Amino acid sequence: MISTIICSLSDVLIPGLSGIQRPQAGIARAAGDVILERLVVQDLHDLYVGDMTEPEFCHRLLDRAGWPADVEHLQANIREQFLDVVPGTAEVLQPLAGRYRLIVLADMAREWADHICRHHAALMNLFDRAFFSYDFKQTKAEPGTFRMVLGLLGDEPPEYLLVDSEPPNIAAAAGAGIGGILFKNANQLATALADRGIQPHPA
Repeated sequence: MISTIICSLSDVLIPGLSGIQRPQAGIARAAGDVILERLVVQDLHDLYVGDMTEPEFCHRLLDRAGWPADVEHLQANIREQFLDVVPGTAEVLQPLAGRYRLIVLADMAREWADHICRHHAALMNLFDRAFFSYDFKQTKAEPGTFRMVLGLLGDEPPEYLLVDSEPPNIAAAAGAGIGGILFKNANQLATALADRGIQPHPA
């Protein structure tokens, strides 16, 4: 029986970096797809695991791309993406709080996590604990991350369920014996939870 639901942060609870394409393109005068590609494939891993600070990341990104934006402007526009919420997800999870252990597990820069926790305090208060990639020095898709989470929280893998928008993370959880729901939207999440016997209100 599932007792613990682990939720990703980006693109499940709040918008992820995909939202940076449009506003940052206006600042840097570059195509949004190129911006997102550079953010994802270069130094993002080091940022997430705590080996690089946000200012260092932004400096390197601007230098490599040759963009005319300054670091402070880039930082502000990245953080602006995190101000909204993914519609409906909190409403699906809120009735489960107290009956299930709700955990956040996120690949996230420390500075971004601090910003999100401050801005979305009510949302984060739904969760019993939050873990970030810099806590483990590795991301969710890397071997062993979910086993570390299990070691910290206890219980057996079948008692856990992951909600995540990235297939590699679902696969990594499965490797640790944890089932997963590939998140698309809140309605799909509610249906997938109900299919597993997880109802918003006890029967």
